[in-house]
Amino acid sequence: MKNIRHAAVILAAVIALSACGNTNTAETTAEEITTAAPNEQAVVTTEQNADPAGDEISQSPLKSEKTQEVYDYICDNFGKYMLSCQQESTWMGSPDYEMDYISENTGKLPAMRGLDFMNNDFSGVVERAEEWDAKGGLVTICWHTGVNGSGYQESLDDKPDFSKLLTEGTDEYNAMMKSWDNAAKALQQLRDADVPVLWRPFHEFDGQWFWWGKGGSENFIKLWQLMHDKFTDEYGLNNLIWVLGYSGEVKNGWYPGDEYVDIIGSDTYDNSTNKSAWDKLVKITDKPMAFHECGKVPPIERFERDGDLWSWFMIWHTDYITANSPKNLSVIYNSDKVITLDELPKFGNETETAVKTETAVEAETTADTSAKKETGMEKYADMIVELPPEGYDSERENVTYPAFQKYTYYSNTAGRDTNVNVLLPAGYSEDKEYPVLYILHGFYDNEDWMARKIVALSRILTNLQQDGEAKEMIVVLPYIFCSKELPYCTGMDLENCLAYDNFINDLTTDLMPFIEKNFPVAKGRENTAITGFSMGGRESLFIGFSHPELFGYIGAVCPAPGLVNIGGSAMHPGQMQKENMKFGENKPEVLLISSSKADNVVSGSPDTYRKILEKNGEEYLSHVLTSTGHDHSSVKPHLYNYFRLLFR
Repeated sequence: MKNIRHAAVILAAVIALSACGNTNTAETTAEEITTAAPNEQAVVTTEQNADPAGDEISQSPLKSEKTQEVYDYICDNFGKYMLSCQQESTWMGSPDYEMDYISENTGKLPAMRGLDFMNNDFSGVVERAEEWDAKGGLVTICWHTGVNGSGYQESLDDKPDFSKLLTEGTDEYNAMMKSWDNAAKALQQLRDADVPVLWRPFHEFDGQWFWWGKGGSENFIKLWQLMHDKFTDEYGLNNLIWVLGYSGEVKNGWYPGDEYVDIIGSDTYDNSTNKSAWDKLVKITDKPMAFHECGKVPPIERFERDGDLWSWFMIWHTDYITANSPKNLSVIYNSDKVITLDELPKFGNETETAVKTETAVEAETTADTSAKKETGMEKYADMIVELPPEGYDSERENVTYPAFQKYTYYSNTAGRDTNVNVLLPAGYSEDKEYPVLYILHGFYDNEDWMARKIVALSRILTNLQQDGEAKEMIVVLPYIFCSKELPYCTGMDLENCLAYDNFINDLTTDLMPFIEKNFPVAKGRENTAITGFSMGGRESLFIGFSHPELFGYIGAVCPAPGLVNIGGSAMHPGQMQKENMKFGENKPEVLLISSSKADNVVSGSPDTYRKILEKNGEEYLSHVLTSTGHDHSSVKPHLYNYFRLLFR
């Protein structure tokens, strides 16, 4: 039983005008930043260079009493506890698909429900929001929409002329206002039902993949302020708490101003606590901060260790919630640092509210949490970042960057001489043994693809080695098309696919012996790694599952379909059965699967592989990119993360 301290709440008109305090949290954050970077000033400044507002946080204008009470509650708990939140779907047979999964596996329900006006589902969202509010829960609403309404695809495809869109009286402006009118009327229904809404429009704006970010920061700020003023002044929506949701990058120059924002936040799907975003957000404003979208939730102890207990975390729907194993989800939902539906106070017409207290909980749980240690791949999860830091692939002064050298070996598997590129570390010595990483190229490509300047492999690895974040290693780039009939790939068909699948034989019988004969290689699975891109990613997974005794580190970025059967395709008959995607006793130290939500080439194959691993009880690390493509833009972040994980 968790200890709850009850505090009296005075419901008066003046409370609607007051702002919630957060001075201690801001001070703590400043100290943490100073500790991490002692040469920086221990000052948190906003983008407007304003001074912190003393013991108060400025906010959007007048709110209803219940809405103000919810906002105060969030402010009071920020930095101490996290509200649990779950985004719903409506196409999985029941709008409670995600809630049922949580309830069945944790015995709990989330404190907050995430909804979406997508596809103009205004009446459905209103109905489900009212039902959740009646249960005592909180609601947050986002809106995937085109400029003039509808859904997700339009939100990506629309490319408005902002000079017309933001000019009152134009056809473009009037059409957008008509769409906004539909949303505002739905929000008015919730206002009239006394349902506060954590309103999260135009999310991930700084990523610029949705139409509302494509006009740049200046136009976005105008757009946000226009909606804020129109919804507040014209529609009288005093039940909104305005949530500004950055992407994982948190770019500078996009903040609309304190008077237009109540809560600020960021999202990422890289399984981290999103600490890098936290450190950027605290420099923008001193408002509460939310982890407004995520996939797998890290252990709560990691949030505490990183010092980023967000106002809430919200797991995305469908595959993202089920990617959280029942065991881990239960631990999270039953954590003393996580607030669930049953632990929320009664808002609105009750006379008291509740705030979790640290001292009582600490007395109850310190002994247990202090003894917890992360095991297996969990210990590496917080090392993964969605995107590397600026300058990670740049040349540095007075640093030697080794170049790839091309060699030729005879492949008995292919019946011909075969080229291979090898990168030796700077300061290479034949008197020293080095671990080896094999990196496989994609369909139609060859051994030179990964060695191109645009991939910057040598610069990325050498810079990490200079910073002490990566080990010295030999990197091998093979040609993975292995056919005695075809010298190179001639098309996307079964014959060509089988030639790629044949590389497993070339690798184990021809290439690895060649490398071990000609270079001082540290042998053993603990010193051998493999990864690949697209078709090469599929092959690296196939090789890893087939020879776990040889490879202790396995990776794949945007892996192609075909590792398992995808429904009778002649091109992808399936290299193995789903139930055989297991490692047995030879578990890898690292299995990293990277993918991009914007990759429309391999579609859902990376998630398919993840789900099979989950079902088979196999551990893996997931790295999800938001907006990169099926090219080097996804490969480079994968390599940055993978290099840092190898041979530790």
